Amino acid sequence: MDMENKILTVTEPAKELPIRANVDVLVVGGGPSGLIAAQAAADDGLKVMLIESRSFVGGNMTIGLPILGFLGQKGNQIIKGLPQKFIDRLKEKMHPANIGLALCT
Repeated sequence: MDMENKILTVTEPAKELPIRANVDVLVVGGGPSGLIAAQAAADDGLKVMLIESRSFVGGNMTIGLPILGFLGQKGNQIIKGLPQKFIDRLKEKMHPANIGLALCT
């Protein structure tokens, strides 16, 4: 076997690692896809944990890009389902009657 095709490996000693939480689904990243994945799993009754490296969730949604992605070039709606459900919940929170609550949560 020539060096080009040889697979290199590293052996680590066994060690015990603490388990901080026992969940059915671990979602890594709180961007648009992570939020929808976590919501879908929770809606199916699974115990979900979402971890995010920043101090906030939303990813590109924090600058409004994915909301524009829900519409086609002609202004027609092209994405529905869970993402639309998420947008509807955001709209409900931002309704003038709920604005104080939305800004405090």
